[in-house]
Order: sequence, then C-alpha cells, then structure tokens
Amino acid sequence: MLGNTNPFPLSVRNMDQRLGNARIKDLIAMKVADRDYSVDKYDFNIKALDTTNVWTVAAGGTATTWAVRAEAGGWIRGVTGTTTACAALQIYQPQKYWTGTAIAGAAFLWRSDVVQGLTIEMGFVDALPAINTTVINNATTPTFNTSVDVAMVLYQHSGNATAAPDRVGLYAANSSAATTQKSVITISTLGDKPGPAAATEHFVAIEVNGTGVYAFLGDRVEPLQLSAAVTAANGMVPFFAVKGSNSTSKNVDLDTVWTWSGRLG
Repeated sequence: MLGNTNPFPLSVRNMDQRLGNARIKDLIAMKVADRDYSVDKYDFNIKALDTTNVWTVAAGGTATTWAVRAEAGGWIRGVTGTTTACAALQIYQPQKYWTGTAIAGAAFLWRSDVVQGLTIEMGFVDALPAINTTVINNATTPTFNTSVDVAMVLYQHSGNATAAPDRVGLYAANSSAATTQKSVITISTLGDKPGPAAATEHFVAIEVNGTGVYAFLGDRVEPLQLSAAVTAANGMVPFFAVKGSNSTSKNVDLDTVWTWSGRLG
C-alpha cells in the first residue's frame, strides 16, 4: 500500500487507533476517512449542469433557471425575474439517500446581488412544494408546504436596504410524531455575519445527526442546534430554493455545494 502504515481508504477506526480522542481527528475525519464517509463536492467547473443524473431544477414563470457561468472557481446562476408571484428557483438532488441515521450534511457557498425582498431556503426536505411556493409557509409559528420531514436554514429579508433581515434561523419538522413537531430558532442580529450582504459570498452548513440538527452560519464558531427534531431514519434530499418578494430581479449564484453521508457498510 504505497509504503504506508495505514490501509486505504482510511477509516475512523484506524484514526482512533492513531489519534485517540485528539480534536484534530474531528477536523480531518470528513476529509480523509473515505472508508466511513461519502463526500461529494460540486464546484460547477463544467460545460453544463447535469439535470438528468445529478440535479433537478425548476424556475418560476419569469425566472431564468440555473446555468453554468464562465467565472473563476465555478459558479451557477439563477435569476428570479421581476414578477413577484413566480420569481422562484429550486435546485436539489432527486433521490432520498440522506438520513440522520447515517449522519447527513450539506453545505452551500452562495451570493446574491440583491438581498432585500429575498427568501433563501436550504438544507434537507423529504419533498419540495411547487416551484412558486416556499417550503416554510409561516416562519413565526412554523408550518410547512408539502414538506413533512425538514431540516433547513431560512434567510428571509423583506425590508429595505438598511433593515435587518426578518429571520435567519434553523427550522425542523418531524413527520413521524403523532402530531408533527416543529422547532425553530429565529434571530435578526447575531453577529459574525449570520445574514448575507449584497454581492458577498455567504456560507451555510447543515448536518442531521440522529434526531439532532446543527447549522453553521457564516463565520460563527458555534452552530445553531435543535435536539429531537427529526426522525433519524427518514430519507431526505439536499436542496437550495429562492423566492423573490418584490419586483427587483435578483441574480443568485451558487459557488459550491458539498454533500456528505456515512456509509452503510
């Protein structure tokens, strides 16, 4: 094995033997422990978006669907258009391979040239609503459209250029409870850039671990957390969805999408 003292692919078990409980193990496990984790990184350095095998996309009536841009680093762009009723975009992976039991995660690096009048939803759902409908129907007392298993981050800004966003938060719903459980953390000003600025890249990572949900926003060190929030075994798909709420067209760009999951064997 190339003269190594470790097997390939490297496993968490092997790292435990070498590193014990060292914190560095957590930092490198997802990068190199291919024996235990499936990790995909989509950088969009491609000729055209594969909407047959990898992605499912949708755009509202006046929106322009996601397309690859000739820009350093690899980007795709969707344009909301100016008609509020149908200024919507979705991109997601079509098979429900991701569960809390396997530890599922997704991360997004995105930007928009305008952040006012914009709702961004990203994370995991079991099913998405029709293209011009947001996943969250009511963000104050959370209810959901179509989706019943949910673990997602919401960014919502309906105000003017100087106003704080209405909500930046972590939302989850659980279809397996006798009464659907909904948990939410909402924030308007949290520091460390929790909400995006116009034409500025913004990072969000969300992980479903068992029944718990965790989200890292921007440069924050500590995640938002919800416990006993989802049913661990229920399958979901990673998604990113956009909805404009005013007549200003918005260019929404995705630089990178990461997805990860533990393996079954």
